[in-house]
Amino acid sequence: MKIKGEYYSWSMIFSHAVMYVIAIYALMFFSWENVLALIVSHIIVTGFGIVIGYHRMLSHSQIIAPAWLRNILSLLGAMAFQGGPLTWVDHHRAHHAYENNYGDPHSASRGLFWSYYGWHLVKNPNGYEKKYNNVPDLKRIRFLVFLEKYHIVINIGLILFLGLLLGMDTALWATVVRAVFCWHTVAFIMTSITHLNKNKTGDYSARNIPWLGLITFGESLHENHHANPMSANFSTKITEFDPGYWGIKVLELCGWITLKERRKKNLGRGLYKIGPYNFQ
Repeated sequence: MKIKGEYYSWSMIFSHAVMYVIAIYALMFFSWENVLALIVSHIIVTGFGIVIGYHRMLSHSQIIAPAWLRNILSLLGAMAFQGGPLTWVDHHRAHHAYENNYGDPHSASRGLFWSYYGWHLVKNPNGYEKKYNNVPDLKRIRFLVFLEKYHIVINIGLILFLGLLLGMDTALWATVVRAVFCWHTVAFIMTSITHLNKNKTGDYSARNIPWLGLITFGESLHENHHANPMSANFSTKITEFDPGYWGIKVLELCGWITLKERRKKNLGRGLYKIGPYNFQ
C-alpha cells in the first residue's frame, strides 16, 4: 500500500547502511571486554536515555525531573542513534494518538515489514508528517532543541572520545554495535511484533511479550503500556519484569525525580491534551 506523499528517504537508507557496515566490521573484533562495553552502554544509553528519558519522561511525563537530570537523560537518549528528542517524541505521540491507523507512522495494519523496518526508510510514513506539532512543550526547552539539531555530531564525537579512551574496537561495540542491537530489540520489536495482535473485530492491538522484559527494560509489556500510558510501571504481575521502572524507583529514592502515577485507562485514539509536562 502506497500513501500519497510517501517517498523514500535516501539519507536514512544511506545512514542505516553505514551503521550496518560499521557494526559488521566491529563484530570481527569480538572479545568479552567488548561484550561488557555493549551491555554497560545498553543499560546506560538505552535503559536510562531512551526508556526512562525519551519515553517515560519526555513522551508521557510519567516522571518529573529537574532540568539538570532531564538534560542528562535526554543527552543519553540522543546517544542512542534514534534521532533527536523532538523527532522521537513526536513520532511516539502520533503512534499513541492514531494507534495502528492512518497517522501512526509504524502502523501494524500495514504488515510486519512495514512496522518493523519499512517505515524508517520513507518520508511521511503512513500519513505522518514531521512538523513537531505534537511537541510544543519540548520545543520551548533550548537544550532539547540543541540535541535535536546536533545529535549526529554528538554521536560522532562520542565514538572518537571512547576510541581515544578505550580503543576504537571497544568504542564501536559501545556505540554502533549497541545501537544496532537496540534497534532490533527495544525499538523495532516494539513498533511491530508487540502490535501484530488482531482482536475479535479484526483490528490490531498491542500485546505483552513478558520474556523480553529484561532485555527491553520492560518496554515489551506493551499491552499494559497502551492500556495505561500515564503509568511509569508497565508491570501488572509478579512474572512481568520492568527494569525501566526499577531505574525510575532508584532515581526517586535518590530524591532526584517525582513519580507522576496516574491511573487512566481506555484513553482512545484522540490526541493528548498537550501542555508542559501534562499529557492527558
